Amino acid sequence: MTKIKKNLFVILLAVAMIVVFMPVAGIQTVYADSSGSCGNNVTWTYSNGTLTISGSGAMTDYPNGESAPWLAEYRYDINSVVIKDGVTSIGDQAFNFCNRMTSISIPSSVTRIGKNAFYYCSSLSEIPFQNGLTNIGDNAFACCMGLNTISFPDTLTSIGNSVFNNCSALKKVTFPRNLTSIGRDLFQYCSNLETVVFSEGITKIGYDLCKGCPKLKNVSIPSTVKTIESNPFSYCPSLTNLSVDAGNQSFTVQDGVLFSKDKTKLVACPDTKSSYVIPSSVTSVGYGAFMGCSKLQNLTFADGITEIGGYAFRDCTSLLEVTLPSGVTELRDEAFYGCSALTGASLSENLISMGFSSFQGCSNLETITIPDSVTRIGAHSFNGCKKLSDISIPEGITNIEYYTFSDCESLQSITLPQSVQSISYYVFDGCSNLKRLKFLGNAPRIDGSAFRGITATAYYPIGDETWGGSVLLGYGGNITWEAYSYDLSSCVISNISDQDYTGNAIEPVVEVKIGNKVLVKDQDYTVSYADNLGIGTAKVKITGINNYSGSAETTFSIIPAKVTVPSPKKLTYNGKTQTGVSANEELYTISGNTGTKAGSYTAILTLKDNTNYTWSDGTTADKDVKWTISKAANPLKIGAKTAAIRYSKLRIRTQTLAVTKVIKFTKKLNDKKTYTLSSAKKGSKSFKKYFRISKTSGKVTVKKGLKKGTYKITVKVQAKGNSNYRASAVKTVTFKVIVK
Repeated sequence: MTKIKKNLFVILLAVAMIVVFMPVAGIQTVYADSSGSCGNNVTWTYSNGTLTISGSGAMTDYPNGESAPWLAEYRYDINSVVIKDGVTSIGDQAFNFCNRMTSISIPSSVTRIGKNAFYYCSSLSEIPFQNGLTNIGDNAFACCMGLNTISFPDTLTSIGNSVFNNCSALKKVTFPRNLTSIGRDLFQYCSNLETVVFSEGITKIGYDLCKGCPKLKNVSIPSTVKTIESNPFSYCPSLTNLSVDAGNQSFTVQDGVLFSKDKTKLVACPDTKSSYVIPSSVTSVGYGAFMGCSKLQNLTFADGITEIGGYAFRDCTSLLEVTLPSGVTELRDEAFYGCSALTGASLSENLISMGFSSFQGCSNLETITIPDSVTRIGAHSFNGCKKLSDISIPEGITNIEYYTFSDCESLQSITLPQSVQSISYYVFDGCSNLKRLKFLGNAPRIDGSAFRGITATAYYPIGDETWGGSVLLGYGGNITWEAYSYDLSSCVISNISDQDYTGNAIEPVVEVKIGNKVLVKDQDYTVSYADNLGIGTAKVKITGINNYSGSAETTFSIIPAKVTVPSPKKLTYNGKTQTGVSANEELYTISGNTGTKAGSYTAILTLKDNTNYTWSDGTTADKDVKWTISKAANPLKIGAKTAAIRYSKLRIRTQTLAVTKVIKFTKKLNDKKTYTLSSAKKGSKSFKKYFRISKTSGKVTVKKGLKKGTYKITVKVQAKGNSNYRASAVKTVTFKVIVK
């Protein structure tokens, strides 16, 4: 009996062990149904992988740092979402990172989808939008890598920023006809996107719209677009079919490149060209216009360009050289960032400012000359220019900004001009071969990490009190400080204009500068002259004294002195001998310079020394000066007389009166005169028919038959003048004829 019980116990124990360790098939963990509120009149329910949103009105928006109530426990279990009719909006961040969600049901009552609503729902392949939806918020479907189909409803009017960013399965997008506003970065890094068709009605395209879409081939821009923010198609190497509707009044395409309608602004160049000449009409290269053009090797700028936007040539990794036109005064941020094949850059001589990271990452850049006009070099401007071995910082730069020359591994020496007032952090960090720094001016403010990791000798000007012991530190590097006297061989001597020969030694005043510091004669230097007496090239030598050493020379030209040809005098006949031209007997002789009579004369001027003197026009041959003695004014003056005629004689025959009987000549010439009868009156009655006057002699004829009485005769007289006198003005005289 005991043995039977013992065997039964063993059997039962074995059965129990088999049951305990036997695999359990078909059993899964089941969470209890869960629900709650997600809006004033909206609720949620989760059950077996399905999240249901129901009610009326808007869902709650969940700001950053706050999650929707279902996400904490069910985020990675949700595989479908059902939104019931009546719900009007999908809240911000409602379903973000639900990466197992494969389906979503959206009713026509939903008018708005909030920011980040479906962010990183990477298993979602399709979105069933319904008519009624008007607005999609920023990042709403960003990083939905499985999304391959989008069908927008016609009611949609606005799409926010980055809505489909990184939707790598998306191939084609056609915008609905009522859409007017689309944000920036909309399809950025959609690696399989091939075609984008915009609808008529869209007025603005945001920047970086399709940035980094390597398979994008076709883009059609409608007539209604008025604004395009920067280059929407950078890093798109397959974009071969870019078109703009012919009716568009703001933009056009030429040779596959997008321009403003008048072609004064280049907006976007796709990454399809290896060589390009910018058209002559262009004055502005837009923000990011050539960004990501990795094939572009050769580029020719139009002479009229005055503006280059930020990021304009960023990551043009095959670009070899650039020469900027003279009208460019500013390089915006990251203009040539990452142009890793660039070996040389010729900047505009009128450039004033270089923005942040202008040439950062140009790892093959060997030569660049910064014009003297530049007053700002932005931070990181030459960061990572590993082959740049020499660079000159122009006078006028006051601040060396952070990381400006960091990782310039080939840079061996640099001179800091007098204008520099501060050196920011990590400026020369990683400049492993920089061995020499020379400061030309007062001690600037230097950040404690400015020279991090370098071993170099730094030279500062002797006698400058700002370079005290508290300044001579390492600033993150191993720096040896040495004082130096200024070497005038690098000074700038002002240009000396050509000097006119004087017959004496010529010693023009010069200005001597080192950087922006004007040196003082006989305190900092002395001046000596040579070959400065006669015509030719004279020499000036500047020799340093006190804190200055070395010397510098310049030259100037002594040129023949200019002799001005005198102007003729204004002369009038006076009966005496006159001279027509003022003479300088020390410099030239003169003939033909006297005359008495009115008329034209020629004076001949001959230089006495035609080696050291020339006429003002540079010639030395004799000069003819025409001069004139003008006729004098006619001196004619007249008065009236009274003449008498006997009536007894006048009854018989006509009587005559000599001109001297009726006109008194108080001053006259022996020149011809003319006489004209104006009137003959007795009282108010005219008797002109009885009088006649000779036009040339002035003889007055009185016809017979004239009655007794006193008659007033008015006559006009003009003297004709002669070779020395002009004709006179017309004189009027009234004389009396008495018939008695």
